[in-house]
Amino acid sequence: MLIGYVRVSTNDQNTDLQRNALSCAGCERIFE
Repeated sequence: MLIGYVRVSTNDQNTDLQRNALSCAGCERIFE
């Protein structure tokens, strides 16, 4: 089971690209 962690340094940034990349890599659980 792959687990991913997504973070951004400011509220103006978006996690969508990171979430998509982790999903494509096969992550089953993604935390923010």
